[in-house]
Amino acid sequence: MRKAKILAIEPVVDVRSRTQRVRARIERASGVTAGMFADVILGLSQRTDAILVPTEAVVQDMKGANVFRVESGIARSVLVKLGSRTAGSVVVESGLRNGDTIVMSGILFVKDGKPVKVTLR
Repeated sequence: MRKAKILAIEPVVDVRSRTQRVRARIERASGVTAGMFADVILGLSQRTDAILVPTEAVVQDMKGANVFRVESGIARSVLVKLGSRTAGSVVVESGLRNGDTIVMSGILFVKDGKPVKVTLR
């Protein structure tokens, strides 16, 4: 058994073979050539303190990833650090606190410092 560090993951799963391409740096790579297949055992962890936001709530710009946090009815653009993703959500590692209200729809019409109307879902 060899250990490897994942460098990149192809975002699409092949529906026929149920496989996904992964680029990794392997420890002790002797005897390994490009294009080889591998059976992989992934050690995944669970987090109970993660803040997940819908991917459509995240706005990417030249500075990075932002979400609009609502403070007293005013939209405030907040730079966030993103973590792992699921099909429709992304983990916010920093920039938001548990309980923050964020804008989840109409993002293209929201401007930093402008009033917004909050409706809870």
